[in-house]
Parts: sequence; structure tokens; C-alpha cells
Amino acid sequence: MSRRKTSLFEDLIDVASRLPWWVGLTLAAISYFGLHRYANSPLPPAPTDPGKLFEVVGPTMWRTFAMFGQYLLPFVLTVGAGVSAWKARKRSRLADEVRDDPTAATLNQMHWQEFELVAGEAYRRRGYAVTERGGAGPDGGVDLVIRKGSESTVVQCKQYRATQVGVAIVRELFGAMTAEGASAGVVVSLGPFTRDAQAFAGGRNIKLVTGNDLQALLREGAQAPRPDREVTSRANAVSIEYVRATVPSAAAIAVSDTACPRCKSPMTKRVAKAGANAGKAFWGCSRFPECRGTRELGA
Repeated sequence: MSRRKTSLFEDLIDVASRLPWWVGLTLAAISYFGLHRYANSPLPPAPTDPGKLFEVVGPTMWRTFAMFGQYLLPFVLTVGAGVSAWKARKRSRLADEVRDDPTAATLNQMHWQEFELVAGEAYRRRGYAVTERGGAGPDGGVDLVIRKGSESTVVQCKQYRATQVGVAIVRELFGAMTAEGASAGVVVSLGPFTRDAQAFAGGRNIKLVTGNDLQALLREGAQAPRPDREVTSRANAVSIEYVRATVPSAAAIAVSDTACPRCKSPMTKRVAKAGANAGKAFWGCSRFPECRGTRELGA
């Protein structure tokens, strides 16, 4: 798939949008004050020797560039920071929807670009630094590079629902690992992997991640330890005891000791009324519909 031609202005915004939004705003401020200071600095005196004319022409050209650049470059960086903040919010929203969906419907209905965003967010929440490469299409090379410490891992996302991921895809990733100097590789797919793909990945430090595995990563990331974990646990215990004391009958509603992943309230047993898992029981937040947190039964 060929990539459309872009202007230098669009390319600069694209580069800026790949930075954390606060980095983009910081660079915008630094570039403005730096270029503004240079643009307003005094010109060197006119040379009396014609052979030294370039000593004035060069600084004058740079000063002219600084006069325009002091506004243009900060504007580009600010727009890029805005795009970065919007993307971060979109990633977080999509990841929360996938995490809290007791079925796989949300994940299955995503565009391949959204699928890549969710995969990246899953690893961000597990403490990885994520660089989004973004292929030119759904089958473009390395989609993500994730880093933790000095080790890097290349990630390829395949939004295959019905088709199994074959060994050719895993071999392609192994070649990318060598080219990138990465210590590991990950292939993320909605659907399953063939036996040949699993056999090739074994022993080569390549992990094969299915859609269910991706949901599990998001749920594990949401349960990461926090400084206020002990206080939250005590609050959960009090809330559960309160619900048990006020519910008329244990047979009328089942209360889970597991707290809601979103608001930490107790959960109740519910039954899905629609979708692929219609009729299947799951844990739902007792504060529904104010909170729509869910967990799989037995989690």
C-alpha cells in the first residue's frame, strides 16, 4: 500500500505527535524563547572589506530564519502536542472498553489502527516505553517497539479474526528482531496461531498473543500495585460487609469479594442478555449503570 505524499509541515507535526504531549509543549517554549532571543540580537557591523561580506550575509540569513521560526516552530510543536494528547486519551478510552468488555465484541469490531493503539496501551500499562512505528497498512512491518530498561522488543499486530496466523508471519518478525537488534518479539492477533507458527516461536524468544491474552494484559495492568492499595482493600472490605448486611437474601443476589476494576465497589453476578456470550454469567459492578466495570466469573 503506497503512502500518500505529505508536506514538510505535516511531517513535522507527525514527528511532534509521537512525543509525549508535555515534551512537545516544553520544546515549543524552549524553541520560542531561543529563536526570539536570536532574532532580536544586534547585527554585526557592516564590513569595510568586500571580501568579508559573507560574515554579515550568513548571520543575517539565520536571523531572518529565526524571525519566522520563532512563531512557526512553536506552533508546529504545540499542534503536535495536541495531537499526542488526543491520541493518548483515545488509546486509554479504547483500552478501557476492551478491558471492561466481558465479551470480545469491542476488540473484534476495531479498525486495525485502533487495534495497534490498544496493543501499545496494554504494554504501556505494564511499565514499557512504547514507540509506535505505524505501518502503511494492516500488514506493514514492525508496528510497535516496546522497551523496559536496556531491552527492546518488536511487536507486530495482526487483526486476523477467522484466519490463523501462519509461520510466515512469525519468521518475518524473527527477521525484524535481527535487523532491529531486539532481544524479543511479540505477534498480537485476534485469532489463533497455527501449530507451525507456535513451533517456530518456541525457543526463539517470540511470544504469541491472542485477543484473550490482550484482554488479560489490560486487566493485569489495571490491577498493578498502588501506594494506597492497603487503604483501598480496607474500604472494599467495609463496602462488601455493608452490602451483605443490607441485601435481603443471599439467594437473591450474589456478591463477589473481588472489587470492581474501575471504582473498587463490590460486584454482583449478572447474565449477558445479548452478544456472543448471551446467557453467560459474569461479575458486574453493583453501582451499574453509574459504573460499567465487569470481570469474568471466577476472576
